[in-house]
Amino acid sequence: MIVVQTARSNGLMSPDLNGPNWGPGSECRRRLRRLQGGQGIEAVTPPDLHGEWVSSSCETRPGPSYLTRRYKFHSDHSFTFYQFYYSDHQCQSPAYSYRIRGQLTVGGLTFTLDGANEAMYELEKVSLTVFQDRFAMVLARQLNGSCPGMVEPNQPLAIFRKYVVLDNSRDVVQIDCTPGLGFTMNELQLIRQEVYQRRVENSGIVRRSESLYLGDIHTDFGQRVIYRSKGYQTPLRRYDDDSEVRTVMAWGSY
Repeated sequence: MIVVQTARSNGLMSPDLNGPNWGPGSECRRRLRRLQGGQGIEAVTPPDLHGEWVSSSCETRPGPSYLTRRYKFHSDHSFTFYQFYYSDHQCQSPAYSYRIRGQLTVGGLTFTLDGANEAMYELEKVSLTVFQDRFAMVLARQLNGSCPGMVEPNQPLAIFRKYVVLDNSRDVVQIDCTPGLGFTMNELQLIRQEVYQRRVENSGIVRRSESLYLGDIHTDFGQRVIYRSKGYQTPLRRYDDDSEVRTVMAWGSY
């Protein structure tokens, strides 16, 4: 967060808006413009989620864990999400992934954060696939912590096999082994969509991009399932609004 204080008797100086940190095009100037209401930045209320949203870079969550997200919202209020986790901070070595299906209902504005909407979600099916041996045993123990016997004792998960860890389908016995994994989608309880328009220098072209802010994740592994977000994660970008977001999709869905 950037706090701007103007010069007063306490001796604090106002920022140099022409300097390298605050000059045109700088990150500080961009954030300041957004804090002040911004030029060309608009919150979409209610959010128009239909379509595909992806990470614009490798993300870090408490743990630490490294991931990219690929979220698709359908016109019937259902969603299909992919979370790809990696063993390195550059998101180049796939470790495991989740495929998530469910339903989302967006509500009204929340008092938690300005311009954000509350939402309710229901998970229908979550599956887990492991790609590295070093994670296979750890995840097997975590699964057995919620669903004893799902994996043979002291046996790792099979590499590249899809394990259904949550299933609320009406035609099957309902299972939910996600608590032991620390898996939750409570980030969907807080949603803010922004549209940003900027004019390309020396041209009449106006470029438009869209960002999707979802709720933050608790730093304590054991608190994540019950935590209600008070801030945002790194925003997702609408997949079709700028070719640069395609570079993070290092490997596709399965």
